[in-house]
Amino acid sequence: MLAEKNAILKQDLAELKEAMSLLQDDKDELQEKNLCLKQQIQEIENRFADEQRTRLDAEKNAQTVTKALTEFRLRMKEREEELQQEFKTASQDWSTRLDNETARAKAAEERAKKAREQLEVAVSEAAYLKEKVHE
Repeated sequence: MLAEKNAILKQDLAELKEAMSLLQDDKDELQEKNLCLKQQIQEIENRFADEQRTRLDAEKNAQTVTKALTEFRLRMKEREEELQQEFKTASQDWSTRLDNETARAKAAEERAKKAREQLEVAVSEAAYLKEKVHE
């Protein structure tokens, strides 16, 4: 009977050792899976951090571009106003010059008309005097 119990205990011990071996295999497998999962989590966290940096860089770049564009538009608006003022001034200058030249031309035309009239009077007087002299 003792031998029987001893045999049963040995059988139980062998089964326990087999179960312990299986449990150790399961534990090793779970530790390996756990390590893989930790690596995957780390990779995901790294990708997320990279994407966050990329997003922040993109936002910063967008702000920089927006600021530069706003400054460019402001400079273009100022330049447009300067050009409009220059055009207005030049237009007024040319208008004044045109008015002055027109006035000079009219004055010259009047002087020419008076000179022509005086010439006609002088020619008439000369013709009259010439006629008187021949008489």
